[in-house]
Amino acid sequence: MAKSTNKPHGDNGDDKQNKNDENERNDDFSVKHRFGTVDATAFEVTPRQMYFGNGNSPDNYNVTDVAALHLETGLKIHVRTGADIPPTGAQAGDGTEYYVAPAGLQPGSPLPRAAWNFDYVVDTAVGSIPITTQNTLGDFTFKMGISQSGPFLPTKTVVYDLNAATHLWISETNPTHGFGGDDFTHAASPTLQSHLAENSVNLGFLISDFGPLATSTAAGVSYDIKLSAYHGDDLISMTHDVILLA
Repeated sequence: MAKSTNKPHGDNGDDKQNKNDENERNDDFSVKHRFGTVDATAFEVTPRQMYFGNGNSPDNYNVTDVAALHLETGLKIHVRTGADIPPTGAQAGDGTEYYVAPAGLQPGSPLPRAAWNFDYVVDTAVGSIPITTQNTLGDFTFKMGISQSGPFLPTKTVVYDLNAATHLWISETNPTHGFGGDDFTHAASPTLQSHLAENSVNLGFLISDFGPLATSTAAGVSYDIKLSAYHGDDLISMTHDVILLA
């Protein structure tokens, strides 16, 4: 499960993201948005769980698929160490899902942690078991933009870039900040690891970017998370979640 310090590792934006967020490029590749289970390449079969942490279900993700590239990105919201949180309504036409997550801290945690986590998946081997696809993580550019806003907070956005070699997500604002890097609690082949990045993130890991938990987890604060994939300069897919704390 991804953890965080000022140096990036995982709870186990530049202008490119901003100018393309509203204009997803589907000229060459069909993009499909859905809600459900991530591709079978992203999780173990027995026991049925993600490769990070223990007991993390592959279900209830907001998923974006680009079948022609064997590419999938996904986001999930859940109570930390608890149940998945369902969206508040039907998926928007552009794939955006809206959630209400619990404000405040995780009850009973020995360390200060927000009461909710978001999980992410980036997979470039979709539909390929055994893996035969040529594109690896390094053949794309992956960005995760997180925006924080609230009635008493100015809007703040931090964009993180995936390092395909280390699986760290590095802040474009401050390269000593980030998360991820410990994606494989359970054994996975080097080939699979070159195609797959996944983990779970808590605001307790992002204090350096979004402030102390007393304010970042307060009721009324919202988070906008965009997980984007680029091929060259073109935005080819984006998974988008909006979370309100209450």
